[in-house]
Amino acid sequence: MKSLVEYIQKERAKIKPPRILIVESDTAVAALLQEHLGREYDVVVAGNG
Repeated sequence: MKSLVEYIQKERAKIKPPRILIVESDTAVAALLQEHLGREYDVVVAGNG
């Protein structure tokens, strides 16, 4: 049982919460951010309106 708990703790440590950047109505800025931060963040463009 102890090894199962240790396994679950190790697997859980690997899971990272999603990191999202929301850019309002500017696809050029979103593309630039995605290029530079794409490994760390998901970049989303939100329309205004």
